[in-house]
Amino acid sequence: MTQEEAEKLIVKYIDGTATDDERGVVEQQFMDYLKGAKGLPSHSQITDDNKEIWKSLSVHVGISQSGARQFSMWPRFAAAAVLLIVTGLCWFYFEGEQKIKGDKRAFTNSIHPGHNTAVLQLSNGATIDLSSTKTGVVINAGKLVYNDGSAIANASDVKKSSLSLNTVSTPRGGTYQVVLPDNSKVWLNAASTLKFPSTFAGLPNRVVELSGEGYFEVSKDKKHPFQVKSADQDIEVLGTHFDVESYPENNLTKTTLLEGSVAVHRVTGLSKRRTGERVILSPNQQSILVENDNIKVTDVESSDAVAWKNGYFMFNNENLGNIMVTLSRWYNTTIKYEDESLKSETVYAKLGRYENITKILKILERTDKVKFKIEGNIITISRK
Repeated sequence: MTQEEAEKLIVKYIDGTATDDERGVVEQQFMDYLKGAKGLPSHSQITDDNKEIWKSLSVHVGISQSGARQFSMWPRFAAAAVLLIVTGLCWFYFEGEQKIKGDKRAFTNSIHPGHNTAVLQLSNGATIDLSSTKTGVVINAGKLVYNDGSAIANASDVKKSSLSLNTVSTPRGGTYQVVLPDNSKVWLNAASTLKFPSTFAGLPNRVVELSGEGYFEVSKDKKHPFQVKSADQDIEVLGTHFDVESYPENNLTKTTLLEGSVAVHRVTGLSKRRTGERVILSPNQQSILVENDNIKVTDVESSDAVAWKNGYFMFNNENLGNIMVTLSRWYNTTIKYEDESLKSETVYAKLGRYENITKILKILERTDKVKFKIEGNIITISRK
C-alpha cells in the first residue's frame, strides 16, 4: 500500500465516509498494535509524532491540523492511531480484502443479528409476546404499555391482580428494555430474564432478580434501597448505573459500575442468604464472583461492559471462546471448533452489533489466526 493510499484512507476515516469494513480494520489494527506494544507512547511522543504526521498530510491532501479533532476513534488513542496507519499497517485492508474475495465458499449463507423481542409472563401464567417494532415495556401496577405510550395487544383483559409478579424474558437473539414501577430502567441482553413486582409500594426494598445480562439505571430513593439478586450474589444500591452479567453457563457473575456506588454481597443457598462477604465498587470498577472463590475487584473501562447496549461489541484482549459464546447468543447460532485450542486465542475487536454475521467473521479472520465456515446455523472455526 502506498503512502497516498494510506492518507486517503485516513481522510475517509476522519470525515466519516469510511465503510464499516474500513473503520473496523483501522481500529482492529490499532488494537493489535496495542497488544504487541510494551506500552502506549508517551504524551510528548504522541504530540511530536502527530505534528509531523499532520504536517505531511496537510501538504499531500490539504488537511489542516484542526482536522485531528474530528477523529471518531477513542480520543486518547487518536494521535497514535494516525501514526500507526500512516506508517504502513493499512495494507492489511487491501490485502485482506482480496483474500476474502477469493474465498467466498466459506460464507455460502448469512445469519442476521438479534432484534427487539421478549415475552412478558404474568403471575397467573398468561404470556404476552412483546412487539418487535417497540423497544421497551412499562409496567406499574395496573399500567401496562410500551415505552412510547402505545397499548399492548392482548393486555386489555388482564386483571390488575394478575400483575403482582412479572417476568420479562428475551430469547437468544433478543433484547428489550423494561421500565420498572419506580421508573428505573433495565436493558436486557440476549437470553436474559428479569423478575420483579408490578409495584414497589409498601415494600421496604425494591428487589428484582436477574439471570443473563442487564444494564440498570436505578431511580434514586434513599428510603427504599434497590436490590438485584442473581447467581451467588445480590447488589444493593440507592441510585446508580451498572451492568450485571450472570449467565448460568459462564459460572461467574460480573458487576461493572458506571456511576454511583454499589455493594456486592455474596449469597448462598436457595434462600440467597448473605454470607458476610461483600465489596464496595466505585465507578470504572468490576467485581467478578466465581463459585468457591472470593469476590475479586479490578479497574476496567466501564464503557466496554455496556458496549452491547450501545450497539457494538468491544472485545479487549478477550479469548476467542468467550467471544464466540457472546456472538452465538446474539446471532442464535451453534459454534463448533476443529481445534479446541483456538478458544484460548486472544483478540482485540470493536464490532457492530447489528452487522450481518458474515461481516463480523470476516473482520475476525483478519487477525490471521482463525477462519470460519457457515453451514446453515452452524459456524465451524478452524486454524488458518
